[in-house]
Amino acid sequence: MTETTVCTLHINIPFDEWLNKYDKDEAPVRTKKNIKVLYRGVSKDNPHKAIMIAQAVEGVIDKHIFSEIFLPLKKWCRYDYCS
Repeated sequence: MTETTVCTLHINIPFDEWLNKYDKDEAPVRTKKNIKVLYRGVSKDNPHKAIMIAQAVEGVIDKHIFSEIFLPLKKWCRYDYCS
């Protein structure tokens, strides 16, 4: 079954820079795990608050977020909440 996950993040670099790192560094792993990113955006009121919406087979995104593969991105962001 496919599930949709919404995550809010705290980013500590400019959004455009985070987006480039996210797309470049993590895209091959997401592709391999068949994770489809539906949306990424930044708050108009807080440039350190971002949102990401993705879809994958149930349980894949949770495992992905907490995997060692994802650790490099944790230098630039922190997941505040995922549901």
